[in-house]
Amino acid sequence: MVHKEDQTRISTEASCCIPETHITNLITDTRAYNRYYGWYSGDVSGFIPFVDGLHLNNPNLTFAISEYGAGASIYQHESNPSRPVTTEFFHPEEYQLVVHEYHWRAILQRPFIWGSFIWNMFDFAVSSRNEGDHAGRNDKGLVTFDRVTRKDSFYFYKANWSPNPFVYITSRRYTIRTTAKTQVKVYSNMRSVTFYLNGQVVGMITNPELGIFLLNVELRAGENEIVAVADNLKDTVKWTLVPNVLINCGGRMPYTDKQGQIYDVDHYYSSKSIVVTSPEKTEKTDDQYIYQTFRMGPQFSYYVPATSGKYTLHLKFVETQFDKEGQRFIDVFVNDKQVLSQLDIFKTAGGKNIALSIALPSVKIGEYLDLRVQSKTQAILSGFILTQDASRA
Repeated sequence: MVHKEDQTRISTEASCCIPETHITNLITDTRAYNRYYGWYSGDVSGFIPFVDGLHLNNPNLTFAISEYGAGASIYQHESNPSRPVTTEFFHPEEYQLVVHEYHWRAILQRPFIWGSFIWNMFDFAVSSRNEGDHAGRNDKGLVTFDRVTRKDSFYFYKANWSPNPFVYITSRRYTIRTTAKTQVKVYSNMRSVTFYLNGQVVGMITNPELGIFLLNVELRAGENEIVAVADNLKDTVKWTLVPNVLINCGGRMPYTDKQGQIYDVDHYYSSKSIVVTSPEKTEKTDDQYIYQTFRMGPQFSYYVPATSGKYTLHLKFVETQFDKEGQRFIDVFVNDKQVLSQLDIFKTAGGKNIALSIALPSVKIGEYLDLRVQSKTQAILSGFILTQDASRA
């Protein structure tokens, strides 16, 4: 049909969800593939074997990548991010960078790929989705749904495609930090970037690959100012190193409680569990939001980076299912040491839908908190605080 309409026009298609050798991929003059390595399809490193294999098996085959990318929330963050479960709520902004940097580097090095198309410029509505920080949304955009905030990944492509000089510090919204040693990543199309930490020069990087300037730094306790300077251009962010870790289990968005403590979104968890939302009001708490969601499973863990030291661990529970005691018993382990045995939330709290906070003092932590919760039925946990100041929890 295409050739009948215009014999000079090349026909193509976007192929998704079928084998590369499927007959429908052989109809058009050229073709393109929707592939989401690192998001839907295994590790991001699978992309190179895929495109190289296509080219090796048929050197005369021309093709493009018609879709690639990953979801990201500007409210969710993680240092050294690993691949998230795409159908769950945690889509850290930093992981989107991993996917786009890898794909663009590979595409740039392979001239036999005639085109590539990022999916997508803007977050957009999809009624069937319930993932990331917002239900009913595909968050693979380089820009937020409201077209207001450009995600960090936007500036990666600006560093590679735009001639307009700029310098941009990534993870700028990751303002609360719990580990001192971290990496500063800057995107820029300038030749050289100088890094400042709290007014002192800490490094200079020149001519890095793909405009990605990286420097490892160590934050001090409290507020830290990071500045990136390239010629007469400057960008500044402020990150605060705190000794406390606060997690709202099942929470999609950061939450500030009545004491002014900021709970992070739910992450660092094992995937063998689910998030449950309770519509019931929780008694004996001023912070309903913490108890509206909880993580549930026969056994699940949190592996949380922290600054080495001695802490008090506060665990938050609420029994929303059972109407009497003796129905659910929970065991809790910290760094493989059992700290709670056969906890009956209903009995200990004094009933159903009543907030329960249990403080475990003198918990020694190295570089990570390994928190494991288990039950012969279903273990549950609404939130936890790891703090060196027990009076604030």
